[in-house]
Amino acid sequence: MAKTKARYFDYSPDAYISGVAGVLTGEEQGVYWMICSLVMAHGGEVEYDLQRFKSLLLMRPTKIEKVINTLISKEKLKIRKRGKLRFLTQDRAQLEVDKAVERMGAWTRGGENSGKSRQKLGQKSAESRTKLDQKSGVENNENKGLDGSPFGNTNTNTNTMNKNSNSETPISEGIVGTLKSATYETARDAAPGFDIYELERRWREWSGDRFVKHPDRAFLGFVRRHAEKNPL
Repeated sequence: MAKTKARYFDYSPDAYISGVAGVLTGEEQGVYWMICSLVMAHGGEVEYDLQRFKSLLLMRPTKIEKVINTLISKEKLKIRKRGKLRFLTQDRAQLEVDKAVERMGAWTRGGENSGKSRQKLGQKSAESRTKLDQKSGVENNENKGLDGSPFGNTNTNTNTMNKNSNSETPISEGIVGTLKSATYETARDAAPGFDIYELERRWREWSGDRFVKHPDRAFLGFVRRHAEKNPL
């Protein structure tokens, strides 16, 4: 019989008491309970080893053998022979072993099923994120101007400036046009962790048609105030 190691078993004190009370002596109960425990610990029948029983029960081997024979005659234990070896077993203890093995199998199957469910959920979540990313990418591309600007086509003044020179040119006072690239770098240092382009979008909405004498300076001030009021 294949031995299965289980650590916990159901124990019914009422069933035990009703099975041994007035039937077994205290000495017999000690030997009986030890054999039952060994069967459960081994996951099945236990080799009839008097020297081992002696070390566990602190009894003389001859006494142990006599008690075991009594337990067998009272049908509390069963003995089986295989070749020259003898083995002891107990029906109720073996039943508890089988039940424990079945529970362990159910837990394992439940864990595998749970793992598969989590894997499927993870796959669905990843697919959803991919679809959202793709959709977001399409929307971002639609919102970009011909020059790749993240906030749509720039106004007439900006286009005029770009035509005049490929290099950065000072922005006319009072016009909120394209900010200098250095301004974005300064903004990132002033508000680490924030989406600078999203802050620019909010700043432009907040500015509206207001007269802005120094756009880059005004934007940086907006970024610093936002970072202070909304720490990450």
